[in-house]
Amino acid sequence: MLAGLGCAVHMSECHPLVYQRLRARLREHGHGAVTVALEDARQRWRQGPAFDVIYLDPMFGPHPKTAAPSGHMQVLAALAPPPDDIGALVELARRAAGSRVVVKRRRSADPYGAPAWHIAARAVRFDVYRAERQPPASA
Repeated sequence: MLAGLGCAVHMSECHPLVYQRLRARLREHGHGAVTVALEDARQRWRQGPAFDVIYLDPMFGPHPKTAAPSGHMQVLAALAPPPDDIGALVELARRAAGSRVVVKRRRSADPYGAPAWHIAARAVRFDVYRAERQPPASA
């Protein structure tokens, strides 16, 4: 959707099978402004220029209700469980982002820290955090 609006999009994926599927989907649909790499996003953030916006879409973890997620989401959750410390990931992203960090969350989940604002949907919520760019070290 962002690429369709003219944004350059880079996706970092650390799980090899999920990465292969993302790459195949990009080849099928031919989004020229979208790149994907098999990498830990934290390493990318440390390397180079900041991204204007960093969007994090971590797995949600166990569902609080009795209904299980759809079959394909259960397989994805088994392959790529949520990171151990998403709060620390959000903080790193805030230091790397040029403008903001958006984190997709289950609607009923607690936010990580204090977001600047929320965008609520039926089943999910997008927490938006302002970037906290660190000034360059003086020589």
